[in-house]
Amino acid sequence: MTTLPGVATEVPTGVPTRTEALSAAWLSGPLRSPVLNAVAEPIGHGMMADTFRVALTGDGMPSSVVVKVAAADGTSRRAARIYRSYELEVGFYRELAPEATARVPLCHWAGWDAVTGDYALVLEDLGAGRGGDQLLGCDGDQAAAAVHELALLHADFWDGAEGYPWLRRYGADDPATFAEFARGVVPGFLERFGGRLSAEVVGVFERFPALAHRYDRKGQDGPQTVTHGDLRADNLIFDGAGGLTRAAILDWQNLYRGNGLVDLGYFLGTSMRTSDRREHERDLVSAYAEGLRARGIPAGADECWDGYRRHSFAGICVVLRSFDAIRTDAEREGRLLVMAERSGRQVLDLGAEPILQN
Repeated sequence: MTTLPGVATEVPTGVPTRTEALSAAWLSGPLRSPVLNAVAEPIGHGMMADTFRVALTGDGMPSSVVVKVAAADGTSRRAARIYRSYELEVGFYRELAPEATARVPLCHWAGWDAVTGDYALVLEDLGAGRGGDQLLGCDGDQAAAAVHELALLHADFWDGAEGYPWLRRYGADDPATFAEFARGVVPGFLERFGGRLSAEVVGVFERFPALAHRYDRKGQDGPQTVTHGDLRADNLIFDGAGGLTRAAILDWQNLYRGNGLVDLGYFLGTSMRTSDRREHERDLVSAYAEGLRARGIPAGADECWDGYRRHSFAGICVVLRSFDAIRTDAEREGRLLVMAERSGRQVLDLGAEPILQN
């Protein structure tokens, strides 16, 4: 088992196979009480891991938990190894989640084995809430709830991410390297999907490789904090019928140390219907700035707006990376196309291309 810096030994100590992680016998350890029966059903739309809701029978335990395990699909599993997805998510739940005021699921157990590639998380089941829907998109109230949590997350670790050296992911993936990557990937992406995107958005993707060398997609030159890296509707749980007071943030496989405005630009661009984003984005960016100021961080609304416009390209970058790295089925393709169309519209609406040209 790989031990991350400063992590105490967990019980059980071994990382289970995916079959073991879903069994009553193994779950008895993390839940510290005998599990008499465990029934798993797949949930979610994750690209790097497989997620299950496990109904439990036994005394002194929740009625269900959520268990994440390494993807059964070999392509996704290899991508997770390249991008350190399992290591990063385990690191988050072990080291960062206990310090966060942003709402995240309680973690009962987290482990990753660098040799076998096995990984498992046993998490609080927030199924009483309402999951976000990438295809439907977030409305203004949902987006406001998510932005509130995002500001909390970034404030929690503002200028403090240096204390977690395992977060340093992108030293070699500088703008010039990513521009070369984009030049190689965009033609294949458009050959496959261009006919299903609007002509205007196709134009954004066609022009992006020539601009990408001037875009720091991780915001390493701005204020540094812990950033989620994939904050979108599918990775959020909203309070149920009792009232939309808070959102919980899920899926921490892409976090890194960088500029929080990348998260904001990516979330609003990929996860709101275009008409809703146009209506609410000014207020949402202002709310994000206000959330930072409430924690004593000097953040002006105009400064955040400028950074938000620059990082409207974040969704374009993630779409291209996802297309290149992960096997897509019809359902995942649908999500990728929605994200591509919304992100391209965001770039156009904000007049962001001249930012990189000047």
